[in-house]
Amino acid sequence: MKDCFMWEIFAQMIDGEEKEMIFLDEEEKILFTYILPINIEKLEEDRTQFSKEYADKLSSLN
Repeated sequence: MKDCFMWEIFAQMIDGEEKEMIFLDEEEKILFTYILPINIEKLEEDRTQFSKEYADKLSSLN
């Protein structure tokens, strides 16, 4: 999985049902959650929104 992008992995997990994904740190504290959508179209919308928000946060650090 080292060579796969996060969004490619998410796309492979889509099966028509929403799934809550919980991301934990080393101490098993919740870092964030994500609701995996039921289709690729919604996943692409989420990816676009994430990219925009991530870019905005990076630019605010400079």
